[in-house]
This record gives sequence, structure tokens and C-alpha cells, in this order.
Amino acid sequence: MLGVYRSLVIPLVFVISFILFFFVPIIAYCTLLLIPIILHWGMSRLEKKAERDEVAASKIVVDNKKVHSGEVKKN
Repeated sequence: MLGVYRSLVIPLVFVISFILFFFVPIIAYCTLLLIPIILHWGMSRLEKKAERDEVAASKIVVDNKKVHSGEVKKN
């Protein structure tokens, strides 16, 4: 997911900048400065989500091992 995000942000910002160039050239140049900001903001959010998913997956694996080993008491 991180790779897809990184691969799509830069071309998307360039397309937006290209379209803006015909209407407001100054703003079009400034939109290119947003690329590092958008990448940093989005990547940090995706990394946090990936960490949460990884913790949740490891907890499921541990709980699943307990069930298979008989450590969990049946009610």
C-alpha cells in the first residue's frame, strides 16, 4: 500500500499542476512544492495503520496458537 501511495502521489500532483498552469501559472508552480508535504503526511498515516494491523495480526496468531495448544479454557 505504501508503494502504491508513493507511486500515485507524484503523477497526480503533476497532473493537477499541469491543469492549473493554464488558469493560474503561479499557483501551478507552487503546487509542486506540496509533493514532499503530501508524501510525508500520507506515508506517516499509512505507516501507523500498517503498524496497528501488524499488532492486531500478531495478537490473532498468538490467540490462535493458544486455542490449538489447549491453553484456552472452555466455558
